[in-house]
Amino acid sequence: MPSFRFRAVGADGVPFRGELEASDCTSLAARLQAEGIVPLRIAPVETGTIRAFLTRDAFARTDLSAAMLADLIRRLATLLAGGVSVEEALAIIAEQADVPALTHLVQDLLRRLRSGAPLADAMAGHTKSFPPIVVGMVRAGEASGALPATLSRLADYLQRSEATRQTVRSALIYPAILLLTATGSVLVVLTVVLPALRPTIEESGADLPLPTQIAFGASALVQQDWWAIALTALGLTVAMRRLLTDRAGRSRRDRLLLRLPVLGKTILQAEVARFARTLGALIGGGVSLPAALALAHPVLSNLVLAEAIAAVTTRLREGGGLAEPLARAGVFPSIAIQLVRIGEATGRLDTMLVQLADSFDEQVQRTIARSLSILVPALTIGLGAVVAGIIASVMLAVLNINELAR
Repeated sequence: MPSFRFRAVGADGVPFRGELEASDCTSLAARLQAEGIVPLRIAPVETGTIRAFLTRDAFARTDLSAAMLADLIRRLATLLAGGVSVEEALAIIAEQADVPALTHLVQDLLRRLRSGAPLADAMAGHTKSFPPIVVGMVRAGEASGALPATLSRLADYLQRSEATRQTVRSALIYPAILLLTATGSVLVVLTVVLPALRPTIEESGADLPLPTQIAFGASALVQQDWWAIALTALGLTVAMRRLLTDRAGRSRRDRLLLRLPVLGKTILQAEVARFARTLGALIGGGVSLPAALALAHPVLSNLVLAEAIAAVTTRLREGGGLAEPLARAGVFPSIAIQLVRIGEATGRLDTMLVQLADSFDEQVQRTIARSLSILVPALTIGLGAVVAGIIASVMLAVLNINELAR
C-alpha cells in the first residue's frame, strides 16, 4: 500500500505533519476528517525520484498571482452556482484561459479530479498557487455540501484583500516617483553642476561661505567616495536583515512599531482587519474555530500579534469563547473584542468579524489617504529646499566674488 505525507490541523487547532499508508489520497482525507482532522495537503511519498524528474513538465508554471487566484475562484463559484459540476466547470475555465500558468494549473486540477481526488486534495498539490486558507475552506465546503456558497465567500475575501493591496500600492506610486526624480535632480547638481563651478569659484581667491563649503564637501563626497557610501548602505542593510531575521529582533521591532503615535494604530488596524476577514471567511465556510484560528494565524505579519493569537488558540482549547482570550492578550482594540463578544452571543461571529474587517479597512484607507496628502507636499517642499539650499550656497559664493572684484 502506498504511503502519503500530509499536513493538517488537528481538532484542537494545532497544525502538524505526518505520514500514513492508504489506498489513495481520497481515502486518507476521509480517514483524517473522520477523526476531526482538517487535512491541508496530501502528497504521495515519491520513491522514483529519477522517474518523477523525467516525467514532469519543467516548463509548466502553475503558481498564480493573487488577482488570478481570486478570478479563478470567482469563476468556479459562478459556474457551480449555475448547476455545473466541478469537472465541467474546470474544463470550461481551462478552455477559456488565456494565461499559460492558469491553463496548466486547471488542467492538472482536472486530471487529479478525474483520478478520483476531491477538489481540496487537487488544490493541496499546488501549494504555491493555493494557500492553506483556500484549501481549508474548499475542504470545509465539500464536507458540508455547500461548495458553491463557500467558494463565493472565498472569492469575496480574496478580491477584497487584493483590492486593498492594490489601493495602497497605487497610492504609493506618485510619492515614489517624486522621491526618485528629486533624488536624481540632487545627484545631478552634486555630481555635474557643482564640480563644473568649483574651479572658477576657488580660483577667484574669495573666502567661501560656510554653506558653499558644505555644498562642495557633499559634492566631493558623492564624487570621490561613492563606493564607501554604497558599501556602508549595503552593510547597514545586511545588518538590519540579520537583526530582523532573529525572532527577538523582530519582536522588538514589531512592538516598537505598534507604539508609534499614528503609524502604530494604523498597523494594528490593518493587521486586525486582515486577520478578522480571514477568520470570518473560514468560520463562514464551515471551518471549526480552533482550525480556523490555526489557518488564519499566518496572515499576521506582526510578531507581537501573532504570538498573542497563539496564546489565544491555547486558551481556546481549554474551553470558553474567543472574546475573553482576546481581551486577556491586551493588544487587540476594545471595539474588536466587543464585536467578537456580540458575534458569539448572537451566533453570528463570522458576520461580525467581516464587519469589523470592513470598518478597520475603511479607517486604514482614510488614514493612508490623509497621510499621502501630507506626504506629497512635504516631499516636494523638503527636496525643493535641498536644491534651493545648494543653489543659494553657490550664489553666496558668486556674490562674494563680485564684492571682491569691486
